[in-house]
Amino acid sequence: NNYGFASSDDLEELLPCNYSWPESRCDTADVVYYSLIEKIGDDRKFGLMDEQGHIVVEPKYDAAFEIDEGNLMRVMLGDKIGYVNLNGQEVIPVEFEGSDKVGNRYILHHNENGYSLADNRTGDILTKEAYDLLEPYNDNLILAKNNGLYGLIDFDGNEALKCDYDQLRSEYDVIHLWKETPAGGRAGLANRSTGKLLVECDKYTKIESFDRYNGEYAIVYTRSHVFPIGLINKHGKEVLPCKYMYIYRVENGKA
Repeated sequence: NNYGFASSDDLEELLPCNYSWPESRCDTADVVYYSLIEKIGDDRKFGLMDEQGHIVVEPKYDAAFEIDEGNLMRVMLGDKIGYVNLNGQEVIPVEFEGSDKVGNRYILHHNENGYSLADNRTGDILTKEAYDLLEPYNDNLILAKNNGLYGLIDFDGNEALKCDYDQLRSEYDVIHLWKETPAGGRAGLANRSTGKLLVECDKYTKIESFDRYNGEYAIVYTRSHVFPIGLINKHGKEVLPCKYMYIYRVENGKA
């Protein structure tokens, strides 16, 4: 069956009987929006209308999804993805291969141009450059990859930790870093919340787990996993230089 829409006041036809039964998409700002699915032969095109029968998004897309809290709706043409706002404007062009929601941001994937970060309210692209990979990392940061090396960006698209590392691994309040250098592999640390670099990957050949000292301290090496050893705290400060054969325990900041 095809359906049309008429005014509830005087039954004036608002839309002809070319459409499927509408489904509610979103109730926002006291306005209910409905899917608008136009039948063209055996084909169907998706758009959006408001509760007064006004077309908000022209039915020209192959698929349309739920309106999110930023008042944007994901749409598809063929296998390409984009976003339209409630004024019918394509604020993110339909040219991306994929998108992921992260907080109030979208991670967008373009086969030719890599990954970008966009605002889910305006559609503005926030990253200054495209990355080889972007994916969620934690509540504050997004993992980034460029030229085979990893780093971090924040939710405003700013670089929090340069893409300069071969490996990143989170533990307690820190991120363990690993970098291959001409002198061999070197370990470092960054802050888990901000991505701020705490220990450069230039001195230590190994930073052990912070597990041994309740997340507060870790043993460090400067000679390829052999003695002597030292101790750093979770802020990256060296509290004992690497000149000891064994560190038995740490209490109240003393070893």
